[in-house]
Amino acid sequence: MSGIIGQIGARSGIVGSTDDSTQLEYEEGTWTIDVQGSTTAGTDNIGSGFMCHYTKIGRQVTVTFGFNLSSLSGYSGSTLKFKGLPFNSMSSFETAGTVMFHSLNIHDNKPQVTPYIGGDYDFFYLYQSSDASAWSLIPDDTSFSLIGVLTYFTS
Repeated sequence: MSGIIGQIGARSGIVGSTDDSTQLEYEEGTWTIDVQGSTTAGTDNIGSGFMCHYTKIGRQVTVTFGFNLSSLSGYSGSTLKFKGLPFNSMSSFETAGTVMFHSLNIHDNKPQVTPYIGGDYDFFYLYQSSDASAWSLIPDDTSFSLIGVLTYFTS
């Protein structure tokens, strides 16, 4: 679904433009996630019933994802990246989202896992963090489930 939504300007209550003719583009749809090794992609096997949706309003994109990875073969790299975002993020940009996981290989002392997207990416990484510790990428894993959301801006 796509189209134009409300006007931005003085009468709309949305700050950012004084031109009442400014409108936001609206688009929503699905996207396909591709779990890859950080160096070489490999072949992922994502079970049926996965869901990846997006909503784009103006330059803001919100993606949701939920999937079960049953195997990943032929990849290389010690971490994973998650490709297939419907739009590249704008350059010089960083943001983090929220994720819930099951059977994901994480470091015991870093229990918080967060999806992260950097500038001009069409993919995201999963980082781990804890108090008084540096962020680190999750180690590679070949079988797990994720549900999450990530909001970013595109150029």
